[in-house]
Amino acid sequence: MEATDDASSKTATIVTIENMKFNPATITLNKGEKVTFINKDIVAHNATETKNSWASPMLANGQSWTFAPEKTSNYYCTVHVVMKGKIIVK
Repeated sequence: MEATDDASSKTATIVTIENMKFNPATITLNKGEKVTFINKDIVAHNATETKNSWASPMLANGQSWTFAPEKTSNYYCTVHVVMKGKIIVK
């Protein structure tokens, strides 16, 4: 399950979900650039902005989700709240 936007040929920044962590936990993007979350963990996870302005679907092992964040935000996994990350948008 991967959401993509064919209008942009830019490569997305990859955030791997593995061992109950987002890796890297903090990324910096320019406005319009994309991030792809790829779950390589044995359990399902999601990535949800702390104020719920965006959220991925639940991602099972091997699934990914891509989107272009519009502003700097902190996020976490709603299933495993100790998993946290940050996207900085310039």
